[in-house]
Amino acid sequence: MTAATKPASGAQEASGGVSLARYAAVTAAVTEGFPLADVLAVEGLTPRAFARADLSWKQRLAAEPELLAAYALELA
Repeated sequence: MTAATKPASGAQEASGGVSLARYAAVTAAVTEGFPLADVLAVEGLTPRAFARADLSWKQRLAAEPELLAAYALELA
């Protein structure tokens, strides 16, 4: 089974060491105007680790519609 056809049941597992919920939390905080460096410090993430996770999640979210729906729920 390819990544694009995996069922949604395991879809929220960590990508780049950052779970979907944590990724959504960082994204939401930055969107609200908090500086990325401050948000990463609160979340205990290094900029490098987040950069890797950010790229990985963006690729997965673009390829997996059901994962994008889960991400939207996490943002809410």
